[in-house]
Amino acid sequence: MTVADLGMSLTTYRDFCVMEMFAGGATVYDDLDAGEQTDIDRLILRGERTFWLHPPGLTEPHVWSCLMDPGLLDLWGDIAVDATVTVTGGAYADGVTTITASEALFFETMVGKSIVITTVGTFTVSAYTSSTVIVVTGDASLAVADTFSIASDGTFRLPSDFESPASSKLVYTSDTSYPDIRLMNKQDVDRMRAQSDTGYPQYAYIEWNTSDGSAAQTQQLITWPEPNGHYPVQLPFKAQPQGMSAANPYPRGGPEMADVLLSVILAVCEESKTGRRGDRYGEAVDKVRQAVRRDRSRHHNFWAGVMRPDAGYMNHRFDVKRLIQPTA
Repeated sequence: MTVADLGMSLTTYRDFCVMEMFAGGATVYDDLDAGEQTDIDRLILRGERTFWLHPPGLTEPHVWSCLMDPGLLDLWGDIAVDATVTVTGGAYADGVTTITASEALFFETMVGKSIVITTVGTFTVSAYTSSTVIVVTGDASLAVADTFSIASDGTFRLPSDFESPASSKLVYTSDTSYPDIRLMNKQDVDRMRAQSDTGYPQYAYIEWNTSDGSAAQTQQLITWPEPNGHYPVQLPFKAQPQGMSAANPYPRGGPEMADVLLSVILAVCEESKTGRRGDRYGEAVDKVRQAVRRDRSRHHNFWAGVMRPDAGYMNHRFDVKRLIQPTA
């Protein structure tokens, strides 16, 4: 017996929007011309922003539990030149070069760091592909394999969708004998970092990277002491929601959240078409409120801007915003 999937993808949302906006006319997205398709996609994106960032009908903000990420990170120490470990550089194209290592030594937290290829020069890591493949800015093409080094300064780029921590500590995942890394304020950690110590990280803080607006602003984790090796850790965090696309056509949260999102998107279509909020908006508000109640009953540890360490045993709120330092 075939069981129907209750989930929805970008194609479904597009077709529902078409039926809402072009009643009696086109019934599917593919029947529209390019300009009309662009208008439909804009309405869907507006609906996604409304749903994820400002759910209608709420008197206080709510963080959807499906936006929580387990936060697996790699902290690493200096990678020194080793004659037995080399890299090769592919063809230089569009301002970047793909670098491949002979051993698995690359981590996602290396983005933004400098890799020194012995006979070629220094390049900035612009993207992470896998533990053996990264992308660097500039022409690092190599005729033969070469040795390399990467210096760690105890500063690590957090994932691009990192919004705020959901815990006041980072837990070691490979060796639980190490005590948890505590998030503290910038001043205290910087004071300790002035000693230039290395070892297993014990304290850290989070801050925004400076930005000129040419790219999306990201955040970084600064540790003390600087790592003297590889330390996998976990820092659960709230992720910044992303819009659906052809490459990622499904929304977060499964069928239930997909249905609520549809109601919000149709409410946006209704307002765009008629110039006012009507029955679609009322339906969206009702569904959002019900979804929030269910979400809080099942995943009650996190509210917007506030985290309960373990709501079951400690009725204590922790302001996670204090853990993120302002841009210098």
